[in-house]
Parts: sequence; structure tokens; C-alpha cells
Amino acid sequence: MGKKIKRENVMIYRWVNENFPNALRWFRVRVGAIPDGPHPDLYAACRRWADAVIFDKDTVYIVEAKVRPDAGAVSQLELYMMLFKETPEFQYLWNKKVKGIYLCGKDDENIKRLCQKRNIKFVVYCPDWLNDYLCGGEGNPWKKPENHQ
Repeated sequence: MGKKIKRENVMIYRWVNENFPNALRWFRVRVGAIPDGPHPDLYAACRRWADAVIFDKDTVYIVEAKVRPDAGAVSQLELYMMLFKETPEFQYLWNKKVKGIYLCGKDDENIKRLCQKRNIKFVVYCPDWLNDYLCGGEGNPWKKPENHQ
């Protein structure tokens, strides 16, 4: 049996690389303060994970990606945006604007409205391989498209 494809990871890497090729970017980032305790390294592992953090010009973007739209991820993104300003590894960026980007593979009018209401950018990113997956196909992002003539 082959490895399970983590489509959200592929989706976020490709979208960030296409849209922010010259920005500083981090993937699967722990956000939040490190709780006090006798073993801070152990407590650090309890922090939340943002899918991506991007620093472009004067703005920090926190990105949450979902293959299928999920309203709960909007609240997750808001939490990550709040926790970013407490993340010691990013202290040098605390004075920058922080904006949220909700990235998903399929349009959803209700979640789009929710994002607009919360001042979060709603982005649909659905390359062919992801559309294939959403329509019930294999959706393999590494498979080369067949040449139809």
C-alpha cells in the first residue's frame, strides 16, 4: 500500500510558492507562547499549528488550508492570528500587520461571507489534480496529465 497523500500540504506549498515566490515563508508553524514549566521544550509541543506564515513587505499572512471548506477553520485561523503575536520565534515581526488567508479547494458562499465579515481573505485554489480528487478521482498531485490528442 502506498503512502497517503496529504493533499492539504501539497495544496498549501504550491499555492504559497506560486503567489509569494519572493517572500519569507514557513510551513507547519507552531504559534503561541511557550507555557512556563520545568521543561519548556516539552510544553512547546503543545502549541497550535498554522499551515503557513508568510512575511511579504510589511505584512504577515497566516494561512489555513482546507481541501474541502470547513467553517471551523475560520475560527482556527483567527486563533492563529492572535497567537502569532505571542510566538517568541516571531517576536521581530510582532509590530507588523497580520492578515489571515483562508485557502480552500472549493467555493463556499457561506464561508466566504463569514471570512469577509471577519476581514479574512477567502481564496479558492483548485488545480486539476485537486479538482479530480474532489470529483471522486485519485487526485494524485504528482501524476503527469495524460496527453489527449
